[in-house]
Amino acid sequence: LHSFPTRRSSDLHIECLTIGGSSADSPVTIENCTGASTQAWDVRADLSVVSIGHPDLCLEAAGTDNGTPVAVGTCNGQANQQWTRS
Repeated sequence: LHSFPTRRSSDLHIECLTIGGSSADSPVTIENCTGASTQAWDVRADLSVVSIGHPDLCLEAAGTDNGTPVAVGTCNGQANQQWTRS
């Protein structure tokens, strides 16, 4: 399981996980929240984090080490798409 990252910047702007594209393998970055559908996520009972704007795409990690890149991929229920909040 991976920790679902959330962050508040020092100047009190709320930041959001943002999809940098509209297809599988698009990168996910942390950006200022704008309310865009590419920043909206649904945490499901199976521990997947699904994009509201692209409901066939899930947040996934490329590995298990700290600093591992995060992207979106076609939802498949694999371990690299399972997250917990910390």
